[in-house]
Amino acid sequence: MKQKFSDILNIFKQNEQDYVECVILLSEDDLLRNAFLAWRSIVTEYDSDLICDFNEEKYQWEWLWENTKFDYNKFAVLANVKKYEVIDLVDRLRAFHLIYPDGTCHTYGRAYLRETIKRKLPIQKEQKSDKK
Repeated sequence: MKQKFSDILNIFKQNEQDYVECVILLSEDDLLRNAFLAWRSIVTEYDSDLICDFNEEKYQWEWLWENTKFDYNKFAVLANVKKYEVIDLVDRLRAFHLIYPDGTCHTYGRAYLRETIKRKLPIQKEQKSDKK
């Protein structure tokens, strides 16, 4: 069955729990974590109405990425990596399904990092003072 780019992308997002174990990599790999965080600031280009001829999931995932464009130089700057490292880094994030072609990231990965940050940062709620 032929499907549109946007429909296939939504299916992968709905099934991201299949890749939840990959989130642990964000805790162990600083480079991967920085790239993951940088991805949300990247503007991607794709045709959401483009039709995919593939039925198998692995081919659909590759097809999505083959039809996605983004600025590799900007990504290198935001992820704080050398330009020659970008392709391998994006390939790793893609392979683990931690990023999506529309510029979004795995929601479990984002939640994990938010919780990690909350535990590490001494953020305190401001207490209201009754002083007059």
